[in-house]
Amino acid sequence: MTKYPVTRVYDSNLPIVLMPSGAQGQLTFAVNGERFSFVMPRADFERLGRQIARLLSETAPPAQQEGSLPSNGK
Repeated sequence: MTKYPVTRVYDSNLPIVLMPSGAQGQLTFAVNGERFSFVMPRADFERLGRQIARLLSETAPPAQQEGSLPSNGK
C-alpha cells in the first residue's frame, strides 16, 4: 500500500456513511462548519471499512475517567 504524507489533520464530527447505489459508497462529515463528502467505488469503500475495523480492534478504548458517566447515560 502506498503511504502519503499527511499535510493536515482535522477533528471532524457528524460522520455519516451511505451507499447511494450498489456500486458506490459515500462518507460525509463536518469540519469547522463545512461539510465534506467522499464518494468512492464499492470496493474502496469496503476496504476502508475493513481498515477502520482493523485499527479499532488493535487500539484499546480510552479509559473512562473516575466519576464520569458512561457514554450511554446510564
